[in-house]
Amino acid sequence: MDQKRLVLAIAVSLAIMLGFQAFVAPHLPKTTPPPAPVAAGTPATLSPGVASTAMQPAPAPEANRVPKNVPRVAINAGKLTGSISLLGARLDDVVLTDYHETIEPDSPHVRLLEPRSDAQPYYVQYGWTAPAGETVALPGDDTVWTATGGPLTTSNKVTLSWENGLGLTFLIEFAIDDDYMFTVRQSVKNNTGQPMALLPWSRVRRDYKPVTAGYYILHEGMLGFFDGSLKETTYDKAKSEGEKKAGIALEATATTGWAGITDKYWLTAMIPDQAVA
Repeated sequence: MDQKRLVLAIAVSLAIMLGFQAFVAPHLPKTTPPPAPVAAGTPATLSPGVASTAMQPAPAPEANRVPKNVPRVAINAGKLTGSISLLGARLDDVVLTDYHETIEPDSPHVRLLEPRSDAQPYYVQYGWTAPAGETVALPGDDTVWTATGGPLTTSNKVTLSWENGLGLTFLIEFAIDDDYMFTVRQSVKNNTGQPMALLPWSRVRRDYKPVTAGYYILHEGMLGFFDGSLKETTYDKAKSEGEKKAGIALEATATTGWAGITDKYWLTAMIPDQAVA
């Protein structure tokens, strides 16, 4: 008796399945299956003639663009070439001549820093701030500096200067060693006859979010080492924290250390004079 019921149950199940396929399935709306996920670090395969936009960094906003043809002073060191923009005193053009973008020997050299006029602005900048309550004519993004010397080489320094017309002359001296280390000194000549307090600053700035490898064991983004402690901040975390804290993603006070931005292979960092508090 039980065997007959089992056979009957199987027969009824088959009838329902076949009936569904024959009379119901043809009338259901067609759906497109989602694309297969791509593992982090694995390149997706594209059809011929189809360009990938998701894998490309977003271009810089038009508001951040500056003219391409700006005065420059050349850099011609042993392991890198490039130039310094005299518009805004930006170190924004550095090419690593010992490294290529791919394993092909004729592929382009790695370009580490790029001007604001390019699609992926990444640069180092120097300036001054006046103390709260003080009004001082200071150099800015649109200031055109004058270069003395050049090109910048391992044996030849370059000094940028700008006069504010009120008795202050701002100076930025660049030097470079045989490897990849720049030494930059900021100073001000005060001919006003009055004491003046100014606060020099420097920064590494990236005006776009790059494509990252996404490996959990590989940090890409902002990082620093302050008083013996390593700090790391991803681009996404910096954005979310900055939205909460008026644009400040990470704040630290220290007398020693360094800070910068790192990619998978390359790091651009500021290392202040450790002997100056």
